[in-house]
Amino acid sequence: MASRDRVGKYVVRGVLGRGAMGEVLLGEDPLVGREVALKLMQGGDAEAAERFLQEARVIGSFLHPNIVMLYEFGFDGGEPFLAMERVEGEDLERWLRQPRALDAQLVVAEGLAAALAYAHARGVLHRDIKPSNVHVTPQGQAKLMDFGIARTEAAKLTATGTVLGTPMYMAPETLETAEYSERSDLYSLAVLLYEMWAGANPFVAPSIATTLRNVLTQAPADLAGLRPDLPPAVSRAVMACLSKSPAGRLPSVEALRAVLAAARVAPAAASETTALDLERAAPPTMALPAEQPPAPPGAASASPALDAARWRGPTLAAGALVVTAAALWLLRPPTPAPVAPTPTTQGQRPSPEPTASPTPLPSPEVPGAAARPTARPAPATPAATPPPAAAATPSPTPLPTPSPSPEPRPTPSAPPVSTPAAPLVTPAVPAPQPPQLNSIAPAAARRGASVRVEVAVEGWSEAFRPVVLHGRRLAVGITVSGGRQLEGGKLRLTVSVDGDAALGSYTLVLTDGQGRASNGLAFEVTL
Repeated sequence: MASRDRVGKYVVRGVLGRGAMGEVLLGEDPLVGREVALKLMQGGDAEAAERFLQEARVIGSFLHPNIVMLYEFGFDGGEPFLAMERVEGEDLERWLRQPRALDAQLVVAEGLAAALAYAHARGVLHRDIKPSNVHVTPQGQAKLMDFGIARTEAAKLTATGTVLGTPMYMAPETLETAEYSERSDLYSLAVLLYEMWAGANPFVAPSIATTLRNVLTQAPADLAGLRPDLPPAVSRAVMACLSKSPAGRLPSVEALRAVLAAARVAPAAASETTALDLERAAPPTMALPAEQPPAPPGAASASPALDAARWRGPTLAAGALVVTAAALWLLRPPTPAPVAPTPTTQGQRPSPEPTASPTPLPSPEVPGAAARPTARPAPATPAATPPPAAAATPSPTPLPTPSPSPEPRPTPSAPPVSTPAAPLVTPAVPAPQPPQLNSIAPAAARRGASVRVEVAVEGWSEAFRPVVLHGRRLAVGITVSGGRQLEGGKLRLTVSVDGDAALGSYTLVLTDGQGRASNGLAFEVTL
């Protein structure tokens, strides 16, 4: 480990933070008197050193106001270090604990989207977007940091099937297939923005198993209902980016940045300009989502910007019709109050005027009428309909018009009501109980190696898959494969440990997609 008094040419002034992979020191360049953040790698092998160099290459090629800047990559006593921009302020996780104005939040959100879009344009996936990897300066500017597990198109240091990141910010397709893309980064950014405006992560739960289940199956509450002051276009865009399917999200991070920029400059007009911004932001080889029918209230739209533009014209036309109808109603001539019609039974001739006959004619009895639960008036025949001329002739005192009573027609009696048989009650099948883990052998693996272990288990089924936890989170750099059951109730697994995995104690559990999990067994990672 490098000296704590000096790292390279830099004088150490203090400690900024420590982590599993190393520590970050506060340094000063004695030649120019500039403060720097010195990131040192702790231990590791050749692959870990290559990852460290890869991070230097990534941020060293960037020049963006919302991404931390790299000054130098060097060695001190054989140990590599990064001399980076010293960012004043606090991380976003702490910044969000204090009430912030909406304008300030929109500035941070747009800055993050701009930084991520800049990285994507250069073929770099961040893969670990979360509040602790974002710094906010005293001036309110966001700085995206920690590209330690970033991946470029040219360098793929992570083996296929390895899951890296923080579960509550990871896209569902990443948890299921370990596949990363620009839209998985977009999903992680949307979770962060949802947390900024809703006040809490929509998927976090007391247990890692429930958190994983929420990410895969739980739909978050509509952001518009939680933050009515947020521009509607922003709420719809964030909810669209939280779609479980990558195809249901916005086409790119640049499209989200355009929505945030429009809301920050002119919040009232954001929903009107979003459609144009999305069309400009969409990449030429990627079509916008197909036009969908209007969604019910509260449902997230896959193309939120197009909704506003699509309905703006019909809304104005409907408003004009309402005003015209109101004016015509006010100018209408007075009319006498209508008299409610008297319902007739089947076979009775309707009277032209309800008040014309002081003594109503008796209605013939209809056989079987009492058995009907609801009697519908029969449609009038042409012979029974009074002539239009007679109805239109005014008369101060209308006289009753005698008419022969029609012969009653036989009406078939209502069929007997049969009582349906009671439905068969199928007893509920109890959910399978989580398996019980009894022992694991061997219970340790060296960093950078793979080991085959046998786990004594009771009640195992293929619905449960093995995962390794580090505390309450998925372990970074450790993967478990296999799942072959042997005789005697043992399960054979293969545990692979990356060269940069943190040393210490981990926990092996079996979990399924419903949030059920077994007890845990301790597993050690050693040198």
